[in-house]
Amino acid sequence: MHPVSLHQVGKTYRLGAVDVPALSDITLDIHQGAFTVLSGPSGSGKTTLLNLIGCIDMPDRGEITVAGQQVQSMPDDALSDFRARHIGFIFQNFNLIPVLSARENVEYPLALAGVAAPERRKRVEALLDAVGLSDRQHNLPAQLSGGQ
Repeated sequence: MHPVSLHQVGKTYRLGAVDVPALSDITLDIHQGAFTVLSGPSGSGKTTLLNLIGCIDMPDRGEITVAGQQVQSMPDDALSDFRARHIGFIFQNFNLIPVLSARENVEYPLALAGVAAPERRKRVEALLDAVGLSDRQHNLPAQLSGGQ
């Protein structure tokens, strides 16, 4: 089984009265442990493909399987739960909650996932330490540099 599999996936966006095909009949298997790169010119569908694999958007046609689940037919609530448990995103921009400290931003998804407070504290400390932010854990996002 492949962690990510797409079979004849297509996605079209509607701009006014015009249909704009973003992806057409994409078939792709991403193998376990593989380092995969999407490369192409602006407008070639890279972001659309990542949004489909990440379950942020759904295809108009075709099948997408992520972690053994066919995601295109999942109801919204099940899809949200699936995303929270199986998919992680690293965005180009921060996407941090500006009124929460670095520590609280790291802890928040764990709280949403129902992780108990003692385990959350342990994980948050380990994660902040791993990225060298233990000494900045009480800083708000605006008080951190881009590299931090």
